[in-house]
Amino acid sequence: MGDRTWKRRPEITAILNNADSGIRESASRVFAASDFVTQSCEQDPQLLRELVAAGDLRRACPAGEFSARAPALTADVPLPEAHVMTKLRHWRRREMLRIAWRDLAGWASLEETLAELSAFADTAINSAYVYARQQLAARYGEPRSVNGEPSRW
Repeated sequence: MGDRTWKRRPEITAILNNADSGIRESASRVFAASDFVTQSCEQDPQLLRELVAAGDLRRACPAGEFSARAPALTADVPLPEAHVMTKLRHWRRREMLRIAWRDLAGWASLEETLAELSAFADTAINSAYVYARQQLAARYGEPRSVNGEPSRW
């Protein structure tokens, strides 16, 4: 994959042509260094379009902001599990693409990259947990300890 493949993709080229010069200049290096980034952009160019339009490739994401970016999984209308998993996978790929791009472009330090990966993982686990708990509580009732108190786990 790498650098040569994405240059033959008109959607990706168009997105990058509309991006700021820093993103355009970093593209060759980032695509050459990461098959994950290349494959993600080729499979879903809309991810790159979203990241460029939002300015997210050029800025860090504070730990608390991941919760706001997480897909809403606690809707009043129960969501089918397959739909929830699709939303979680899209969000994961978007954030991993963003974090990888910033790291490979040299816009984030190792400490910042690791902190964002950790904050994302914490939020993703919590989001999946909240959804699973909601589904199980609806089916079996609120989990309780042996003393009858509500139990988080």
